[in-house]
Amino acid sequence: MSRKRIPMEEEFADDSATLEWLKSQKESTKKVYKSLWRWFLEFTAMSGEQILADRKQDEEHRWEKKVLEFREWCLNHTCEYHEKPLGEGGIKTATGVIRGFFNYHYQDLKFRNSVSKRLSEKPKRIREDYKLAKETIARMSVQANLRDRYVLVVGKSLGLRAIDFINLKVGDFTCLDLDSEPPISMGKMHTVKESVSAFPLLDSDSVPIVKAHLKSIGITDPNRRMLQIKKGELTRILQDLAEKGKINVGNKHLRFHCLRKFLIDRLSAVMSESKWKQVVGKKISEDAYISEEQLREAYGRAMAETTFSNHNHRIMKVAQLETTIEVLSQKITEQTDEIAQLGGRLAERDVELSKLEQELREAKQETSHRFARIEKFLKIEEE
Repeated sequence: MSRKRIPMEEEFADDSATLEWLKSQKESTKKVYKSLWRWFLEFTAMSGEQILADRKQDEEHRWEKKVLEFREWCLNHTCEYHEKPLGEGGIKTATGVIRGFFNYHYQDLKFRNSVSKRLSEKPKRIREDYKLAKETIARMSVQANLRDRYVLVVGKSLGLRAIDFINLKVGDFTCLDLDSEPPISMGKMHTVKESVSAFPLLDSDSVPIVKAHLKSIGITDPNRRMLQIKKGELTRILQDLAEKGKINVGNKHLRFHCLRKFLIDRLSAVMSESKWKQVVGKKISEDAYISEEQLREAYGRAMAETTFSNHNHRIMKVAQLETTIEVLSQKITEQTDEIAQLGGRLAERDVELSKLEQELREAKQETSHRFARIEKFLKIEEE
């Protein structure tokens, strides 16, 4: 549920320390600063004015400790204005925002060099990522509809980060010969986070899923995204599939990034570090790059550990049936709409017919009255 936006002057009307500091920021950063500062205010249960007053009396470096505690708190808590915990990158940025508040008011936070270095790094997750196995992915795949199976199986095959996976477009796949022997190279692709190139490949599990998904969406526009969802939904899809498949992840964290780790672990067992980094899009030296064909051969050796071949035929059939069902559902929807329109027209005709019948009855009554008057008049004439 979206929260109604409150003007900054109204939201911090009783907090001049926060308002003055935020107003001093550039327009391009003000919104981000305000959003991240709210997290710290909720953590401390204090206003900027109260924080500043307490800092001026602080001789025990309490606020330096508070900032460190805040970083750990953010990993597993939500804010009033956000439905999920702040990400690792967001926590790093928030730490800088907090220090900026104190610096602006000439109450700089002072950390030892070792601590300052920690603050410039992303905090380590308290919860470890769930370690996927191909048998687990196979169980999850059986529970999935076509869209979710695309997220799971193609995500496992490509090993891209969520932001790069969500940006994949129809044209990234329609330019490929999907009838060729897997693995199928997708060529050079730019990645967002590290601004380096990835050379992902489609394995034998993912090819039929891609074909089915392309047929299902039925759109040939090469610039149309394959998925019309937000990045955060990728993790929720995997978590829902794990729940449906009765997979117990314990206290581990299942997220879309686990698919990337799954692939990297298997690739690293059969190829050098520079090769698997080239596949998934991590920085390597220029002289370490090899041809796509060499990558394809190396990737093919890993497919025995990344694909669930015993389930391939079943997955293909399920994907085909899913496509057929979706096509039939679409036709049923269209026919239902057409029937509804015909029903509306019939209803209009019924109304028109009722009006005509009413007019006919009234005409009959009027005619009867006229005949009665004529007969009466003729009798009078005869007399």
